Amino acid sequence: QGDYGKALEYYLKALKVFVDIFGMNHPSTSKVYDNLKKAYSASGKDLGNFESWLLGQLDEERRVILKEWLKKEGQGV
Repeated sequence: QGDYGKALEYYLKALKVFVDIFGMNHPSTSKVYDNLKKAYSASGKDLGNFESWLLGQLDEERRVILKEWLKKEGQGV
């Protein structure tokens, strides 16, 4: 059984770095986002709350970037 708390922590850190370096439209950033979402789900949390949870973990600049990306991807916030 995995330590999903640690996985969430590390994927979140990775996402912040990848957003800063590559932006949200880079395939590697998207992969980190997907892995973070999978870890969130695997931890037993309601996937319907994922975007709200994630936005709460980010600073304002990254929050704006993620919101714009989610709208473009049709995932909405």
